[in-house]
Amino acid sequence: MNKYKTGIGITVLVLVVGYMLNYYFNPYAKRFRWLENEIPKYKTVEKEDALSNKITESFRERGSVYVKLDDERKVAIGVSRNGLYEKSFIGDFVQAGDSLYKKSGSDTFYIYRDNERYYFILGKIINED
Repeated sequence: MNKYKTGIGITVLVLVVGYMLNYYFNPYAKRFRWLENEIPKYKTVEKEDALSNKITESFRERGSVYVKLDDERKVAIGVSRNGLYEKSFIGDFVQAGDSLYKKSGSDTFYIYRDNERYYFILGKIINED
């Protein structure tokens, strides 16, 4: 009977320590917790929104891109893809330093980089064969 109590105690201890190690040191768990906290801070860009800002930071998650703008606003752009570009998904395409422009009432937004203009349409996949 004493062996069983000792075995159960060791098992519980190993499970608790394992859970704590996973919680605090697993990079995927840390990223998941960070995303749960960070994503709600971003407002999804809608057709009626207007933007004309430089992107200071960005990260992508599940097809969407989350960008911080030079006026401190945080916006999320849903899955958008333009097959004309090598990096066709918006999340792969945008980077810090790009300028983002979108006119109110339009679903098209433009990315300006190195004196070039690129375009995407909110929530659409375009120029695919």
